Amino acid sequence: MKKNIYFFQWISDLGGADTRLKELIQLFSKTGRYNLFSVPNDKGRLNEKENAEFLKNHGVNILSWEDLPEKASGFAISFCNFRLFSERWRVNKIKSMGLKFIWSNDMMWTTPEESTHIENNYVDALIFTSQFHQQVLNSKRKSFNKVKNYILPNYFHFDNYQKIDKHPELKDKFVIGKLSRADEMKFSENFPLFYNKMPVDNPKFRIMGWNEKLNNKFSWFEFKKDSWDFLPENKETIIQFLSQLDLYVFNAHHEYIENQTRSMIEAQLLGVPSIAPNYGNFSNMVWHGRNGFIYNTIEECYYYVNLISKNKDLYKELSNNATSLSKQVWSNKESQINNWENIFNTI
Repeated sequence: MKKNIYFFQWISDLGGADTRLKELIQLFSKTGRYNLFSVPNDKGRLNEKENAEFLKNHGVNILSWEDLPEKASGFAISFCNFRLFSERWRVNKIKSMGLKFIWSNDMMWTTPEESTHIENNYVDALIFTSQFHQQVLNSKRKSFNKVKNYILPNYFHFDNYQKIDKHPELKDKFVIGKLSRADEMKFSENFPLFYNKMPVDNPKFRIMGWNEKLNNKFSWFEFKKDSWDFLPENKETIIQFLSQLDLYVFNAHHEYIENQTRSMIEAQLLGVPSIAPNYGNFSNMVWHGRNGFIYNTIEECYYYVNLISKNKDLYKELSNNATSLSKQVWSNKESQINNWENIFNTI
């Protein structure tokens, strides 16, 4: 008998949690094991033609909260939809339906409402995307230890990650960059200097996730047009943007704790090596010397950037490893389904 899975969330191509759901649906829909439902917070989301068509094409039944039955068997799953807790009637509805509620907070912070409802047994299972993620959140909220904990890495649907050609104007450039939300915490205080001082011949620094507020914040620096490209969120698709990069170099505010940089793994799936600092969970995403490098100092970072940009054989090896290792770890369909089935069978 097929299991009923209600996703209390809506898909999109912006934001880790909503993208995570979209790719998980691609995985679940092909198994034939599940009856899938998607329930957005707001009824107006049902009018998003492209997203609604995607869900229907993958066999997902779209429901509004008003359409939900009084009782149902199966599982409720949500990633980072904190409105389920802040608007309490939502989590009450899930509980009254009789669904087992599987919650994943992909962030490195929690909310009081989230903790209260977990403390009061509204949540049946917590999913963490890494051991580091679990340790940090459990240290913040002791109530998380009262619920069954599972570690389940994010799933990336490999078929989505087919690299395209570089833009003609970038073909003679060594392109370094990153993709993120247009959020000040996603950029270090010395962000322009950090990139601009990299020892690269004919560089192009390309950033997607930019807005006027960031422009004003870094107005003290003169960004030369021949060296810098800034794109607002979603100006290009993820594949279009990441395919232009030769190297993904992480940069964020020093107070920002990173668990799993989704765009870094997406870049790796496209064969783009990564360089990241030695903190947070990066050592579980970048295997030093195999698909990129982890650095302890700025001097080390620049050393590795120079090494990669000047050595074609090394670059080719790192690029090939980036794709193969990432596919093996993050796009393992059988492992991902088995892990989900273990959760369904043990809560």
